[in-house]
Order: sequence, then structure tokens, then C-alpha cells
Amino acid sequence: MVISWILNSVTRDIADRLMHMPTSRDIWIDLHDRFHESNAPRIYQIKKLLIELQQGSMDISSYYTKLRILWDEH
Repeated sequence: MVISWILNSVTRDIADRLMHMPTSRDIWIDLHDRFHESNAPRIYQIKKLLIELQQGSMDISSYYTKLRILWDEH
């Protein structure tokens, strides 16, 4: 039940990577390691990607999806 809740609380991209972990503790540790403050370079990179993201030739749905994935990682 907890695993289900966690997987439904993250983006599909992230959930796809987590769904094969055996316990909710393993998932929680992975999420902590991924988004903990010590990941400052990754946070910087995501913020930079958010600032630089342009719709260009993408349709609005693709653009929004990409934006949402970056925002959820932030």
C-alpha cells in the first residue's frame, strides 16, 4: 500500500525507475538520495533546464509534459 502511494505521488518517469524496488524503504532511500540537498549540482542543472526550456516545434501537450517532469524533479 505504501509503495503504491509513493509511486502515485511521483512523475511517471521516476515511478518507472522505482517500481522494481522490493520495499518502500528502498524507494524512500532512493528518493532521498536523488533529491537531498547534497544534490546541488543536479538542482542547478534542473533549474537551468527550466529557464532555458522553449516550446519551439513541440505541441503544447509535449511542452507541458516536459515542463512538468522538470518541475517535479526540482
